[in-house]
Amino acid sequence: MQLKKPPKTAQREMTNAEKGMIHAFFLCLGSIAQVASLVGRPWSTIKTFLMRACERITADNLPHPGRTPVLRRQQRGTIIRAAKLNG
Repeated sequence: MQLKKPPKTAQREMTNAEKGMIHAFFLCLGSIAQVASLVGRPWSTIKTFLMRACERITADNLPHPGRTPVLRRQQRGTIIRAAKLNG
């Protein structure tokens, strides 16, 4: 019999409301564990968010750059030119 792993939780960005609640609760309570139980997020998520918010002096998320291109611009141009010549 094979044991099933519990499903991974879906990663999702925190809303601005959640960020504000975390910040306010932490200022009032001073305990990451209490904030985590109130907000319903893991302790490590709350700790990481608070550390990053202090480092960046903002609660905004950094832009997600996406996947790196497989081909460089020059390589894409070469392929397109070759396709136009042979097409």
